[in-house]
Amino acid sequence: MHPDARGDTVQVFREGGACVIQVRHRRGIGAARLAVTLPADALLLRFSGFAELEGLTLTSPAGTLLCEIQRPEAAAPLRQCRLDGAAVPGLRPSGEGFELAVPPVLVPAAGERIEVRWTDFWR
Repeated sequence: MHPDARGDTVQVFREGGACVIQVRHRRGIGAARLAVTLPADALLLRFSGFAELEGLTLTSPAGTLLCEIQRPEAAAPLRQCRLDGAAVPGLRPSGEGFELAVPPVLVPAAGERIEVRWTDFWR
């Protein structure tokens, strides 16, 4: 596990053919830069212990994924993810927090570096 300066922890492991990046919540705003050493068919991001996830950015050599909650006036909040500006399926609640199946185009090859940034809620 790699501790973030603010106390969240990050763990990378293989689950079947997927590489999983697990972030365990302690404080809320964090980031991790990782060299993905596991060859994988898919990449999953899991955020455990988060009551909410207001913002998420994943940057890889192939592009940038941005997920955020839009709060239109007089309407229910809307969770959106965009890959280089185009809408893509996004974060979904899981038993312990949230999970995201990263779009295949962003799945890094072994040895490529990615950066993940997250915000539990805007202060």
